[in-house]
Amino acid sequence: MWRARFEHEVVRTGREPVPYLAGKRRGILGPLTERIQKNMRVQVIGSLTKRLPAQLGAAS
Repeated sequence: MWRARFEHEVVRTGREPVPYLAGKRRGILGPLTERIQKNMRVQVIGSLTKRLPAQLGAAS
């Protein structure tokens, strides 16, 4: 039973992840437009280039 629940809630293969939202309101869960790709790229690059606080960046 847990596997069926997991696949229903997490994986959702072969189905729309958020069918109750209009296509334009689904964000990254909807169609992958150029605008969404650009926003995702900017977010990933921003996350990867953030400076760590000094105490986290120091070697242990």
